[in-house]
Amino acid sequence: MADLNVLIAFDAATIVERNPNASRNPDAPTPVAHNLIYMTTRQDHIIGTSGDQLNLRAEPGDTIRWRETTLSLDSDYKALLYRYVSSDKNELIRTPEIEVIDGIYPMPKEGTEGRPEFVTQNYQDHY
Repeated sequence: MADLNVLIAFDAATIVERNPNASRNPDAPTPVAHNLIYMTTRQDHIIGTSGDQLNLRAEPGDTIRWRETTLSLDSDYKALLYRYVSSDKNELIRTPEIEVIDGIYPMPKEGTEGRPEFVTQNYQDHY
C-alpha cells in the first residue's frame, strides 16, 4: 500500500476576478471554469497528462491525499476542498475523510541581510 499525494492548484485570483459575486453557500457553489484548475501528482503515477482532470495509477488499499493550494501559494487567496463528488460508478474510491495534521513552516527572519536566518512557526493543516 502506498500514499499518493495529489496537488490541486486553483487560479484563485482569476476565479475571484471573473466571479465578483461568487456564492458563499457551500450547497450552491459558483461553477469554476476547468482551465482555472490544475491537478498533478508524481510523474510515475500519472496516466496520460495532468490538468483539470487527473487519471492516476493506484492499487487497492492505496491512500490518496488530496491537497489544495492557489497559484499565489495562498498568499492572496486560500482554496478549501469541502466536498467530493465522484463519477466512479463502481465505487472504487471510498468517501474521503479530512485529516488534520500539525506541521512546521520555515520562515525567513526579518532584518537579516546577506545570508538569511530562519525561524519556524507551528501550524495546523489538512488533506
